[in-house]
Amino acid sequence: MVRYFLSRTRLPSKTKSDQHRFDHERGRSQEAKEILDTSLAVCESYLDSDERLMFEIRTSLGCVATEINEPATCHKHYKQLLYMTEQRYPKPQSEEEYDALMIANNEMGIAEMMMGKTHEAWTLFETARDQASRFRDLSATAKSIYLLASANLGLAQWTEGDHQKASETLLHAWKYHKELADAGEDTGFA
Repeated sequence: MVRYFLSRTRLPSKTKSDQHRFDHERGRSQEAKEILDTSLAVCESYLDSDERLMFEIRTSLGCVATEINEPATCHKHYKQLLYMTEQRYPKPQSEEEYDALMIANNEMGIAEMMMGKTHEAWTLFETARDQASRFRDLSATAKSIYLLASANLGLAQWTEGDHQKASETLLHAWKYHKELADAGEDTGFA
């Protein structure tokens, strides 16, 4: 009976999780947030919630919170996402494991910036960039995160007053971007 109930409740949660993309991509982030909050509540109510779905919901709630400028909400969800990712991949080996960690570190860095914790963000962006550098010649995600984390790191360095370091970081990222663009590669977010 319990298994039947849980299988019935997952479908609406997954459907609600998918619905957020429709709202968020059309500029209706507040509607997406409500759908995602409901999805999260449903998933957290059951001990056997799908871990992949929880990652997706946390990531999406963090993105929406960033867009609608809710620093505390963004920080809450990205902190949980980073924790979940580090627990899942304590000793990363594969491209997929590094991809998940570099994304989580970059997103948490954004949350720290939103909270005014620039020094903490700097460290997270460096970590994301270093993780991305391991696979940047193989993985579209690593290329993208390398560029994003570098741009974010440059912003954090500039904000902290280290203009020389920020200029070096941004120039290095620009050279890598140009190298990719000259090779005909897409340098947008993967």
